[in-house]
Amino acid sequence: HIQTINSDASLSRIEMAVTVRPKTGTLEHHGAAITSESGGVSSLVPYNLSISGAASTEHALITRQYFMDVIEGVNPDKVVIAHSTNDQNGNVTPSQYAANLDTIANRVLAATGFEPVFVTGIVNSNEATATYNMSEYAAAMEEVANARGAKIVNLYEVFSPTGVYDASIYQDGIHYTTEESSKIARLV
Repeated sequence: HIQTINSDASLSRIEMAVTVRPKTGTLEHHGAAITSESGGVSSLVPYNLSISGAASTEHALITRQYFMDVIEGVNPDKVVIAHSTNDQNGNVTPSQYAANLDTIANRVLAATGFEPVFVTGIVNSNEATATYNMSEYAAAMEEVANARGAKIVNLYEVFSPTGVYDASIYQDGIHYTTEESSKIARLV
């Protein structure tokens, strides 16, 4: 269970029940899914643990025990943290974003015994109207990764060095095309 405090000071409880299966298919729970897909990389069996539309703030609320349960069931060789688009859309400050990433990384480290790989976001269709630029989130993530001695794949430098939105790498302005996802998987 996750206990949260709403903007009106009321309390909410999010129930999260996990059923762990072998490394195929989808693990589902209230509002989140862990999906196994080939991702176009034959030696990689990726699982996506996400809460659709959630920013790092929501993921930082996920309990240490939940991370332990999921990690034990999946038994990963590598954990990748790729956040920023929903943080940008939700006006999470880059400093709060960095604190959230550090919290998430601490839970991953406790569950796995190794540091996660951090993957920055790139300029998306929301950049022009966002309060904070994606470059600020990439810089915050890089600071967290470097402070932890963790690997970072800076997609911003690869795909957005000029800070200009490139629609050709997205299927819908936010989510990468299959081709770009395969390139990113190889970088990771």
